[in-house]
Amino acid sequence: MHAHPSDPLSPPTEALKLARAEADGDAARFLRALEDGSWADGATTVKAGSSSAVYRVTLEDRAFCMKVARLSGPKRALQSLTRSTRGHRAWDGTDRLARAGCDTATPRALVTGTSVGTATEALFTDWLDGQTVLDALRGDLPNQELPTLARHTGAAISRMVTRGLYNRDHKPSNLIVLGTDRPPAVIDTVAIRRFRLLDRAALTQHAAHMLACLAIEPTGVGAPEADIRLLRVASAACAEELQVASARQLFRASVKRVINHGDPRPKDPPSPPEPAASPAGASDA
Repeated sequence: MHAHPSDPLSPPTEALKLARAEADGDAARFLRALEDGSWADGATTVKAGSSSAVYRVTLEDRAFCMKVARLSGPKRALQSLTRSTRGHRAWDGTDRLARAGCDTATPRALVTGTSVGTATEALFTDWLDGQTVLDALRGDLPNQELPTLARHTGAAISRMVTRGLYNRDHKPSNLIVLGTDRPPAVIDTVAIRRFRLLDRAALTQHAAHMLACLAIEPTGVGAPEADIRLLRVASAACAEELQVASARQLFRASVKRVINHGDPRPKDPPSPPEPAASPAGASDA
């Protein structure tokens, strides 16, 4: 039996293998959860798609984020052999951010296998409680707290690029607000990339790209006024830290990227989590 291409992707439940695990962790519990279907007990669907899906699961009274990705096809098979699948890239991105002193969700285990005849992988990370920056922009954060959040967000971008890192997908729904006194955490680290710090122009270029990402998604889901305020304040905070471009230069460069981006509406519009029905492959026991 094989899953239909349009069916929401389920995690692997058969032929399970541990592809990666934290050095001092107990990866066996993640294997057991997938084998017996206990991950589905009380699971919440955060994002459901045919090529990837995200679930909030509770194992042994502890919450985790489980990110599932498809591995079928020649390209995916090659990525598995070279440890360059989405799961491996996310793990590597998290390690890079952690070494740079940036907040992110710690990966615990990466498991591969099959589900309803489809090869998949499941990456387990810590679950970070808090709203996304996108939710904050859409009205869940008091207006007086937005400038503080924007300053921390801009300073975090500066911290990344001054350490030779940038995020190609730095959209607000990938950032979790941990508090008003600290930068938001990056929860999707697949697109973390490195660059040569000797290239001073690249500092401005990558900072402007990440700042633009902060505005593109909110514009696409109907929060343009809030994202411009965030972008203006974040640009100023980033420029203050970088000292390679003025706040006005960064802001203008970012706005230009937003305008040139085209249709800002996301392919998969972010939405509040909903209770999950047991996806195909989960045990009913």
